[in-house]
Amino acid sequence: MNPFESLLNQINILRDWILLYFNQIIFSVIAVAIVLFVYFIVQKQITRLSKKEVIGLHFVQLATTIIKGLVVFSVLTIVIYQFGFTYGTVLGLLTTIGRTILGFAAINTLGNAIAGIIVMSSQPFRVGDRIQWNCNFADIGEIQLIYTKMVTLNNVVLSVPH
Repeated sequence: MNPFESLLNQINILRDWILLYFNQIIFSVIAVAIVLFVYFIVQKQITRLSKKEVIGLHFVQLATTIIKGLVVFSVLTIVIYQFGFTYGTVLGLLTTIGRTILGFAAINTLGNAIAGIIVMSSQPFRVGDRIQWNCNFADIGEIQLIYTKMVTLNNVVLSVPH
């Protein structure tokens, strides 16, 4: 089979798939458009309230993040459900994605905790020791699982991750 016939075969397969799922594709496109329209309206209202200083910047950032997550969840659920997947399958997929994201987010924290255990067991320094860190001297105030708290000579408390 030459490359042209292979390409033509792939195009025919794609055409057949589109014809088979035409109603689901149209419904999905309309649903995505509606969800995005609602998202932009809500985002515009949040921006308007922020400019009037009714709500603070932290709330704007939090609300934007939550709304984006809900939009992605809604769009994925609607589109995937249209193509014959059950609700359980969709939730299983989203749970797997969530666990993966959580796992990547926890890598640094877990690494710091393991390093904290190593620091606590090997004791390269102890509470009360004066060390040089980042071209400054500091006294070790407390050694915790994730952080070591140090006090600089200027009485600034630093929490340094392991």
